[in-house]
Amino acid sequence: MEPPDTEANEASHPPAGDGEMAARVRAFDWSATPLGPPAGWPRSLRTIVDLLLAHPMPSIVLWGPDLIQIYNDGYARIAAGKHPAALGQPTRECWPEAWHINGPIYERVLARGESVLLEDRLIPLARQGVLEDAYFTLTYSPARDDDGRIGGVFLTVIETTAKVRAERERDRQDAHRRRAEERLRDSESRYRAFVRASSDLVYRMSPDWTELREQDGGGFLARAESPSRSWLDDYILPEDRPHILAAIRDSIEGKRPFDLEHRVIRADGTVGWTHSRAVPILDDRGEIVEWFGAARDVTDRRRAEEVLRASEERDAFLLRLSDAMRPLADPAEVLTTASRLLGEHLGVNRALYAEIEGEGDARECLVRGQYASRVSPFPGRASYSAFSDRGIGERLRRGEPLVVSDASTDPTIGAPQRAAWLAAEIRSTVTVPLVKQGRDVAVFAVHGARPREWTAAEVELVREVAERTWAAAERAEAQAALRESRRQLARELEDAKTLQRVSSLLIEDEAGGDLHEQILDAAMAILRADFGSIQLFDAGSGELHLLGWRGFHPDSAEFWRTVSIRSGTSCALALRHGERAIVPDAHAAGSPLGAESLRHFALSGIVAMQSTPLTTRDGQLVGMISTHWREVHTPGPRELRLLDVLAREAADFFERRRVREALRRGESRLRMALAASRMGMWTWDVARDAHRRDANLNALLGLDRVETVRPLGDFLARMDPGDRGPAREAFEEAARRGRPLGVEFRVVRPDGGVRWLRDQGDASGEGADGDLRLAGVCVDVTDLKEAQAALRRANEELEDQVARRTAALAEAMAQRAELTRRLAAAQEEERLRISRELHDSIGQLVAGLMLSLKAVETAEALPPSLGGKLADARSLVDEVGREVHALAMRLRPTSLDDIGLDAALGQLVSDWSARSGVPAAYQAAGLDAGRLPSEIETTVYRIVQEALTNATKHAGAGRVSVVVTRTAGHVTAVVEDDGAGFDPDATQGGRLGLAGMRERADLVGGELLVESGPGSGTVIVVRIPAPGDDGR
Repeated sequence: MEPPDTEANEASHPPAGDGEMAARVRAFDWSATPLGPPAGWPRSLRTIVDLLLAHPMPSIVLWGPDLIQIYNDGYARIAAGKHPAALGQPTRECWPEAWHINGPIYERVLARGESVLLEDRLIPLARQGVLEDAYFTLTYSPARDDDGRIGGVFLTVIETTAKVRAERERDRQDAHRRRAEERLRDSESRYRAFVRASSDLVYRMSPDWTELREQDGGGFLARAESPSRSWLDDYILPEDRPHILAAIRDSIEGKRPFDLEHRVIRADGTVGWTHSRAVPILDDRGEIVEWFGAARDVTDRRRAEEVLRASEERDAFLLRLSDAMRPLADPAEVLTTASRLLGEHLGVNRALYAEIEGEGDARECLVRGQYASRVSPFPGRASYSAFSDRGIGERLRRGEPLVVSDASTDPTIGAPQRAAWLAAEIRSTVTVPLVKQGRDVAVFAVHGARPREWTAAEVELVREVAERTWAAAERAEAQAALRESRRQLARELEDAKTLQRVSSLLIEDEAGGDLHEQILDAAMAILRADFGSIQLFDAGSGELHLLGWRGFHPDSAEFWRTVSIRSGTSCALALRHGERAIVPDAHAAGSPLGAESLRHFALSGIVAMQSTPLTTRDGQLVGMISTHWREVHTPGPRELRLLDVLAREAADFFERRRVREALRRGESRLRMALAASRMGMWTWDVARDAHRRDANLNALLGLDRVETVRPLGDFLARMDPGDRGPAREAFEEAARRGRPLGVEFRVVRPDGGVRWLRDQGDASGEGADGDLRLAGVCVDVTDLKEAQAALRRANEELEDQVARRTAALAEAMAQRAELTRRLAAAQEEERLRISRELHDSIGQLVAGLMLSLKAVETAEALPPSLGGKLADARSLVDEVGREVHALAMRLRPTSLDDIGLDAALGQLVSDWSARSGVPAAYQAAGLDAGRLPSEIETTVYRIVQEALTNATKHAGAGRVSVVVTRTAGHVTAVVEDDGAGFDPDATQGGRLGLAGMRERADLVGGELLVESGPGSGTVIVVRIPAPGDDGR
């Protein structure tokens, strides 16, 4: 059976292997290199890479014309600081400092297919950014492609820097030794002189090395004054004796020179290293009669080698530590990982990172990350003073590491602290403080359960790890804070979008619809609430009625369907106090909530809540919006500020809806009145030439009783041709100059009937698009005109008979003239009244309508049937007027219109003082110079009214004064109380009364100033531009 063709399958598989470099090679973007994606590599290259990654020796393959580098884990360690950037890099760019050596060899391998071996070759390299001498044993072999051509170079690289240096040192010593042996053969005296010059001591031993016959230590070892059989005990450590005796036996048996480096006890009692060489002295029979030896103190060299080895291990550990901490984003994970790696590296029982909090005796250590092996974990929170007395604490605050080899005997540790250490299984420790900005903020400590002599390198390593760990944790915390900041910014942006969306809907949707549901959803989204409700306030009963809710148990929703001011709920608290109520924990001791409400809160799973009143800009409560949470919670200031904006928009929406409903009812009654009184209304959008006629006006024209929109020309075409021209001029003049419109004309109905209409109108202002609009009313004055025509005919008859009549007839003529004058005056007064009323509200229009009816009713020679209809219409209009008047009373105090600002304010202050029991003084200056514009008087009145309300509700004032002055160009009102006061900066955006006053002042171009402070009373000043005495 033929084996399947697996070339396609092999091309689709990435390089194999489990090491770091296998993973990197698989993850590397080879398409960005001349090699291209691995799927397109030659089969031979893929095979070479698989072998390379599995090769036990440091190896690298250089492929293609650019000699692109692919290497294994062993080579990565040799590359040091140039890894991992070296992967996929042209070798000349990666190792430019070695190209003068490697370049010619690569050319030999690629061009001639030679294999090259270099042993212990010096190749200067800049692996850590600094050029250093390094020695390597390298093999260069040709790597062939699928066609047998040489496609690259395969290298094995063994660094022999340490070996070469050691061999050179040994060679130097061997050469030295050989020269000494040559001289020894010349003469013993010369040999001894040389040994003493080149060694630290000479000695003579018995043939079996049981006796030290002579030893001149030269200060290195204690000198033996006489032969000694205890030399092994005197100079050799017990644990080293077996292998030294073994080396001696081997030399005796083979009659070979003794050559060994080993530890010795030096003259000062310390342990050192010596290189000892001894040669046997043979007799004529070839038997050993004595050993003559020399020893050199190599302690410094051995220590240097140990330091070098420790430094290499330290660097490798720190690199591994950095690699482990670099991808970590959680500060706690950083600290735990660093503790574990250091603990494992040093072989200690415990390693930990702890932050220091508090001051004085209350300072505590909070463990943020630790590693424990064969001991219990250190407590997560521990008293600082329990483990650190004053002396230790001062050392740590100075930034000095605490190094203890044996806590049970260390005299610097106090007795209480020693007991705590031993109880926590701490016999030895290195504790490094982290002092930042003059304060010890944390410690990194390693603990041993047994005594331990710490080396300086180990102490320095703990210090280095502590600093690196602190920096890594700070970086992780900064990154976490940045991520949290971005999340918070996204939340704020989403909340702003939600608020903007709902605000737009509240402004655009005048019909209301289900917008209260969207208001509730927006409030819950802004406050991240689990439940919510929205209620409307019934001023008559003083109760809140549930309009919408989210998340309540149905029984609870039914229980809260109506909430009185006396109920035990957060919205009742807000209702009683007139401000937001927040209950962070409904079930906590001292909760202000009622037992029945608490039962329903538990039923629905509600723990925390807040209720915010919905208050209009003139301080009227219209509803309540509440949100609730399943856990203990207090909403933040930013969330509450956004909620206040939403609450203001919602209050405006509900107030507009209430006013719109009242207007709708008033308009309905007005339409009924207009129909009964034979009047019709119209508007004209001048720019669009859209003339809107209501159903009553079309009925007067003999058309169907429906509302229509036609060009103005359609209205003019229904006039008598003789009246059409003057009427057109009157409309165009009013549109061009913005003047009132007043014109009478005849209209010809479709049935041929002719009716007289009186049309009066005025500019109704600009619409949202800025276009001019006119509005007016048409009154059927046919009966009046017919009466006037009859009167004119009577006058003509009287004029024909004037010559024949007597003085009685002359008196009748005088009466007729007087009647004509009075009728003309009444007609002009009626026109002026209607012109003014068209600039005011619907209530003024109704009043004007009543006057018009009265004027028609007083005309002479009216048919009886018409008189009865006019009486019915007047009764209906009177009812509409009372309804509109009632609405006007709620929107504007009549005292301003009836008695003026000065008297109205005086009455307001007097009534407020009588109700509150607080003495109040009122002074005014300059208000007798003439009436101010209505909007300015209303603004001053409302701000003073709100300030007096705040003095009662919040300030607890004992005395209040109100001063209003009018000077050239301004009117100023000052309200001052001696109450509790408050911090205006802390209250910005949080007190709806102040915000409402400020908005009122802004609408008329004024400014509001507030001066207050806790315990120092409050002064509120409003200053508004106003016309001067000349009316400008």
